[in-house]
Amino acid sequence: MSDDTRASLLWGIAVAAFIVACGLAALALHPDTAFGMTYHQARYHTSQAKARSLIRAEARTWHYGYANREALVKLAYRESRWHPWSRSSMHGCWGTFQLRYTMCLGRPWWDATWNTHRAIVYIRHRYHTPIRALAHSYRYGWY
Repeated sequence: MSDDTRASLLWGIAVAAFIVACGLAALALHPDTAFGMTYHQARYHTSQAKARSLIRAEARTWHYGYANREALVKLAYRESRWHPWSRSSMHGCWGTFQLRYTMCLGRPWWDATWNTHRAIVYIRHRYHTPIRALAHSYRYGWY
């Protein structure tokens, strides 16, 4: 191997190591905005634990009992593993409850509170209760 080839290879490895180090430093300093998340996405960023508590809180505002609240939590787990950033490119669905983009009505789909609110409106309209929506999800794989 010539000296020029060796120098080019070492230079490429050094640049790659620098890029990885910068990414890890950004992740350590700002985990919410590390890898290209915009300000608005970071503003609505929700952990999975917080998503579960938001689902339960929203269900309480609709006066759902324990069984219906837990059915909503299980439904969100089946759809997105409680991950508000979940996307299905095959079906064009987004968010905790995998709603269609058009169901967000001008609100950010990654806003877990709004996504949960719209899911409950949809579930009440189509299935009447979250328990029936969860039963449909178990039977057909979607709700």
